[in-house]
Amino acid sequence: MIRIALPDDALAIHNLHTRSVRGLCVRDYPEEVIEAWLLGRSPDGYKGIAKKEMYVFEEGGAICGFSHVVPMCIVALFVDPDHTRSGVGRALFEHALGLIRASGTVPVPFEATITALPFYLKMGCMEIRRSFVEKNHVKVETVLMQLPGKTSHASDPTTLAVTPAADAPVAPTGGRGSACRTALATAYLRAAHQLLDAPPRVLEDPVAVRLLGKDASQNIFEAVKRYRSPETSALRSHVVLRSRFAEDRLAAAVHQRGVSQYVILGAGFDTFALRQPDWAKSLKVFEIDHRDTQLVKRSFLTRADLDLPANARFAQIDFEQESLLKGLCRHHVSLEEPTFFSWLGVTVYLKEAAIDAALKSMATYPPGSEVVLTFKQPIVKPAGQGAEAAQKLAENVASMGEPFISFFEPKAIEAKLTGAGFSKVEFLDLQTAGKRYFALRPADLPRPKHVNIVSGIR
Repeated sequence: MIRIALPDDALAIHNLHTRSVRGLCVRDYPEEVIEAWLLGRSPDGYKGIAKKEMYVFEEGGAICGFSHVVPMCIVALFVDPDHTRSGVGRALFEHALGLIRASGTVPVPFEATITALPFYLKMGCMEIRRSFVEKNHVKVETVLMQLPGKTSHASDPTTLAVTPAADAPVAPTGGRGSACRTALATAYLRAAHQLLDAPPRVLEDPVAVRLLGKDASQNIFEAVKRYRSPETSALRSHVVLRSRFAEDRLAAAVHQRGVSQYVILGAGFDTFALRQPDWAKSLKVFEIDHRDTQLVKRSFLTRADLDLPANARFAQIDFEQESLLKGLCRHHVSLEEPTFFSWLGVTVYLKEAAIDAALKSMATYPPGSEVVLTFKQPIVKPAGQGAEAAQKLAENVASMGEPFISFFEPKAIEAKLTGAGFSKVEFLDLQTAGKRYFALRPADLPRPKHVNIVSGIR
């Protein structure tokens, strides 16, 4: 019987995962790789996924296998060594495939172990290429696989991208599948800016369309009326403005204060590392996000024949399991070097205590470090189109399991930054934003109407 995993299953899943890796994968991987693979795993790490995206095959009260499935792909599928060739793996795979197809999302390639390759080929999957993932600083060879059958386009990413949900979080702050979908929708907004908005653009991103694949342009042009609606134009304007402002502040931090590390919290499908200017080549770039989102991004990079530059790396931090500071240290983000943090589109989905803890973690870094973040002011309910759009946005993200939680007036967010240890706080006010980023371009994108982007320097 296949059922949704429960938090109480965490220990059994952890033990099964360990037995499977040690008992089956040891044929294809050396011992040092196996040890790096399993290092740091604990039952608590499975509790946050249970009841969301993890399923178990149970027989006679015992768990014989498990799968981790998000709307776009299979993240993991493992069977107990004592139950191989018994139909458990096939049942879990067919169940996962059914979930992905029923979700209506566009399936993307997924990573499998060398050990699992014969199984997936037997299930009708296609091998795309061999690749490597890093586990605790050890490279592990994997296989990029494509699910069987025709790629589904039942859920056009533009539909997500032109709804208010496109500004939902791209960090692991809730349902991981939703975060991945909204990260993709945000990427579509940046791509639409390149295709639909006249130059000079707020954000020049020559990689945005390519990363999304050959169908991206067609998807955007077919949905052009929705992209040009007042609500979506305002959202697109905000998305590209916050990225442009953050990257301008980063450039100043590098040139003026010698910042040497760039941490993108909730990176999603951010493209800075792929299009970085010459002045950024000396930076160490860390893209922080959940494994599910990074798995999808890796498959997009492969499909687009793009390589992550040598100075950039993916880093997975599950904020449900560890603090930001602990996760950054685990990924060797040096506490001795001034660091720039980009934290865009996230704080509204976090509890106030989590925001305070993250800011204190960032303020641990040396003087000259900086954070650029976005925040949401309290929603007021005057009559008018703007109020209706704000309410629709709140309802949309709540329906996806990512409700707005935290709201701040500018003075309150300034107090949080200074209280954490950031001595110089600067808001991107409406006059500055208009003059700096919109004055010399056509009026096809609306100027911001609210102050919601701020920087803080240590």
